[in-house]
Amino acid sequence: VDTVVRFDQPFDLPHVGKLSISDVSEIKNIYEEYSFEITSVDTRVAELMEDLTVEVKNKLITIIDLTFKHPIPKKGEDILSKLIEKYVQGNLKDKNEVADSTVKFIQNRLAYIGSELGDLEGNIQGFKQKNNLADMTEQSKLLVQTTSQYVSELAKVETQISVIKSLQEYLDDDVKNKRVLPSSLIPADLVFNGAVQKYNELTLERARRLIGVTEANPSIVLIDKEIDNSRADIESNLGTTLDALTITRNRINSQIKQAESQVREVPEIERSYLNLARQQQIKQELYIFLMQKSEETAISKTSNIANSKTIDPPKSEVKPFSPKKTMVYLLGL
Repeated sequence: VDTVVRFDQPFDLPHVGKLSISDVSEIKNIYEEYSFEITSVDTRVAELMEDLTVEVKNKLITIIDLTFKHPIPKKGEDILSKLIEKYVQGNLKDKNEVADSTVKFIQNRLAYIGSELGDLEGNIQGFKQKNNLADMTEQSKLLVQTTSQYVSELAKVETQISVIKSLQEYLDDDVKNKRVLPSSLIPADLVFNGAVQKYNELTLERARRLIGVTEANPSIVLIDKEIDNSRADIESNLGTTLDALTITRNRINSQIKQAESQVREVPEIERSYLNLARQQQIKQELYIFLMQKSEETAISKTSNIANSKTIDPPKSEVKPFSPKKTMVYLLGL
């Protein structure tokens, strides 16, 4: 490359890309001749990895010893410090990615349910105006009182069914199922949550490996099979849970119909209105549940911390030798 540029002015280097040279204090005389050695990122990473040693000196504790050899002590410390920093950031990013996926999933569902709820409220208002409904009769009030407990139970079951169906749709989406799965939406099911955690760990590990290899790499092919098996376990769990909830919903609906049959003198118009009001209550229950989960996930994200911390920062050996050696200890929590 034979060209004249100013400091910080980008210029093209064949087979490398755009570069720029900054005006730094180390350059004492800009009119002198300087040489630069440029290598690809992959080549430089491979060279640095050869100088990095990772040891577990005691298998009974989660402490690892990192040793990095470099001829310039301060530069060796800086490289190792940056490596640790990126590792911790990556660990925290994985945790936040699951939280972000959950929040995004919930926000999409909130938008959909909110729209449905708005339409339903409009239908109720229009129904009341069309039929001149103001106050309910005593028989209607009795019907509401008789079925209130069943309707409350039905709302909770419908909420769980809606969440499960949404998760099934998420898993069936060829684009979304390559991402981490929203978590903590079925908090009472420990088996399901354990399966989701495993699935997310595999998905994140796949993304990390793809940084350096292609999808045809044997390690990616193997982890894809593990992800498929994990997804199948989750889908099976969701299907079983959905079947059980459907049976519960049918039972509650049967109890509601039985209670309604005992209150015979409610006008047909008021029965239709109460049915609309019941649908509204179910939608409201789902909306409130999703709002709570969104807030809980956002709060939990702020308390996320990495699973590791530095015990001793990178420090060069006191006695000079070549190459210099920088050491650090990490504690995995």
